[in-house]
Amino acid sequence: MKCNITRAGKRKIDNRMHYNEKKMRVLHKIIHKLCDS
Repeated sequence: MKCNITRAGKRKIDNRMHYNEKKMRVLHKIIHKLCDS
């Protein structure tokens, strides 16, 4: 069976990846602050 991702489904996946990326960036900032202090 061929995996067919619709445009809406792809956008949802992209949004989730972008959201995770933002969370990771925030975590990195917090970690750097802890290391600096």
